[in-house]
Parts: sequence; C-alpha cells; structure tokens
Amino acid sequence: MNLDGFRTLVLTEERQYIQENETYWSEVQGDQPTFIGRVSTLPNGQPLLLRVVIPELYPWEKPDVFVNIPIEDPNVSSDRRVNLRILQDWDGGRHRLKDIIFEARRYFNSPERKQRSPSVQAQPVSRTSPLQQEVERLQQQLADLNRTIQVEKETQMQRSGLSYASLTISPQQELRSKLESVDDLLEVLESYFENMEGIGPNDYLNQKVKYSKLKFRIELAIAGKIPVDQIEVSRSSMIVRNRSKTTWDIQTDLYGHIVRVEVLARLMNMGFIQEDLYDRQVSTAVRKILELASNLEQINGFNIEDFYKQYNIPQKFPEATKRLNFIEGGKQPAVKLGSISKDLLSHVNEFASTRITLSDLLLLENYATYSAVNLKLNTLQKAIAQFPESDGLATAIKGWYDKLDRLMREQGAETRLEKQDLDQLLHDVEVWGQEFDELIRRL
Repeated sequence: MNLDGFRTLVLTEERQYIQENETYWSEVQGDQPTFIGRVSTLPNGQPLLLRVVIPELYPWEKPDVFVNIPIEDPNVSSDRRVNLRILQDWDGGRHRLKDIIFEARRYFNSPERKQRSPSVQAQPVSRTSPLQQEVERLQQQLADLNRTIQVEKETQMQRSGLSYASLTISPQQELRSKLESVDDLLEVLESYFENMEGIGPNDYLNQKVKYSKLKFRIELAIAGKIPVDQIEVSRSSMIVRNRSKTTWDIQTDLYGHIVRVEVLARLMNMGFIQEDLYDRQVSTAVRKILELASNLEQINGFNIEDFYKQYNIPQKFPEATKRLNFIEGGKQPAVKLGSISKDLLSHVNEFASTRITLSDLLLLENYATYSAVNLKLNTLQKAIAQFPESDGLATAIKGWYDKLDRLMREQGAETRLEKQDLDQLLHDVEVWGQEFDELIRRL
C-alpha cells in the first residue's frame, strides 16, 4: 500500500471512530480534513472546542490543534494553537485522533489547571448554575405536583360530601410521582454533563451518586421495604439521625459506592480525571463496598451476588461490574467476605483496587510507563504477601515487576510499554483476579 492509500485508510478509521464514539465531535468542510468537538467548559459556562487540522502527511506528521477562543494558558499560544504533550511526543505509528481528544480532555479538565488558569474575558455569570436552575425547576415541579394532588383531594371531597379524613389517595401514586421526578433529575444531569454545560466532573459525580441513592430509596419504599419517612437519608459517612442504621441504609450506601465506581470509570475513560485522583477515589469506593458487603453478611446472611441480580447491577453499571467482578462471583457463588478478618479484608481491598486501577492504566496505553506500572505491581506484591498459599501468584507478579524494572533501567522510567507487553500484562492481570478470587475462597 502506498502512502496515499495508507493515509486514506487512516482517515477512514478516524471518521468511523468519531461517528461511533464521539457524539459531540464532527468533521467540517475545509481545504484539509478538520475535526471539531467540545473538550471542556470554562468557569463562565462557555464551551471550549478543539479544532484538529489533519496535515497532508498524517499520521506521520502531527496535526495542528487549536481552541475556539483565546484563553490564558501556558500550552495555548496567542494564535490559539494548542501544544499538548502528545503533540510534543507525536508518534505516527501509534498515535491517532482519539489520543489527542483524550489528552485534551484530561488537560483542560484537570483540577490543578482549573485552579490556576484564568478564564476568558470576564462575563456576567449567574450565581446559580444552569444545572442548579434545572434541578430547582424540577424540584418545584414535584412540589407543584404534590399541591395538585392535594387540590384533587379537596375537590373530590367537595363533590362527594365526604369528610377529608375519609378520602384515600394511594401513597403509591405519590411515591411513583417522586420516582418520575428523580428520573427526570438524573436525565437532566446526564444531558448537562454530556453537553458539558455548566457542570464539571466532580459535581457530576457527586450529584449522580446522590440522586441514584435517592432513587434507590424511593424504590425501596414503593416495594414496602422502608417507611416513606425514611426515604431521605444522610450522607453515607454519617450515622442516620434519630434512629439506628438498618440493613437497608447499609445497602443504600453499598449501591451508592457501586454507582461511584461506575461514574469514576466513565470519567477515566473520557479523560476527565487524573490517574492519581482516580486511583484514590476508586480505592476508597472499593474498600467501602468490601466493608459494607462484609457487614451485611454478618448481620443477615447477605450475599452480594444476590444483590447484583436483584437490582440488575451488571446491566445498569457495566463498568463497575467489570471492575468488581471478583466479589460478584461470576458463575460461582460470591465470595463470603464476612468470614474474612478485618485486617485481612484491608489487604483484599488493596489488591482488588490496585488490580482495577492497573487494568485501567494499561488500557490507557499512552500513560502506561514502566515506572507507573511497576508502582502498582509493587503494591500488588505487598498485598498478596499477606495471604497464605499465594506463592504462585506472587511469583507471577514479581516476574513482571523484575522484567519492567530491567527495561526501565535500560530505556528510562517514562518509557511506555510496548503493545505486546501491554496486551500480555492486561491478560495476566485478569488472570490474577481470577486466581485471587480462588485464593480468598480458600481462607
């Protein structure tokens, strides 16, 4: 295949990727192939678009990348040209348009940059964000609905001549109305985030978890499992006020942390969260899931596999399920975490969360350097050393650590793993998860 033929093939693949994976990106007409899409939202609510101009010798020649508005940023020049790290290290043999989009999202949405970087020229900004306005509107809609129901009660009373106390309006109707309103809130939240309108990754994460937990509680009330006056709950880190924490409260927290892992995984896949922040938050969420599942098992014979099935977790939260599959059980009965000591459970969490974040790092490819990967392998080695009968698994992990340590000394700590090693290590990490699953079953 000649150079022109190869370039045509690559551009066809780029167009297919945009069409299938990037809803808010498109190709525009011009003298050169050009792609435009949103990568962030500035503090004033203004969208930040990226324009990627494909050169004649692409992919061997790096594209020209611009932002749509002038901003003050060390990596954006006065003519709006963007100089990302991936463009500085451009490798036409492996880098493509998706890598530029991913890197741009990561960079322009990083918390450190947002804290230090001034936005474009100041414009009047509403003290209430568009998202908050929409949430308040829907909350008002719910209040109006409740008032409508009340008026209907009174109207029926007047027409029938009955006393107010004798009227019966189904509590289920009110609960289902609340459920519909929360569903509306979640849809609005999703829409605002997908369009990057007035909401950042952290706000999206927290609001998504909050309203998902509220929806879960309303569904419990509809099923008659909790009283209506217990739908509203405190934050999971606080003791529920004025009453003892029930198993349903603990299950609500468990559900919320599963949602958190799902959203974190989505943010990571979209390049909206940095690895170190992602690692910390995923590790905390996994630890909470393990602790809560263990507590529930000790209280009432809870089984997390049954919980997954009852609430359709694999279908609702596929990314979280993929990361938590070792405690979900797969085709086997779920691991009984309640029988594991508290000290050993902390090492279960350390191994599990590190394996999850290592898999994610390997999938990112461009960020899977020898030093970054070996840091996680070292954590896995320390965690697995606490378990009996783990020699085989420990040897496999150490083998990879030693290999990458040697390559790191020869080629440099920030050298990325070769594709063959990436694929093989990713496969081995999945196998380690299965072996670890079997290991803790024998405890």
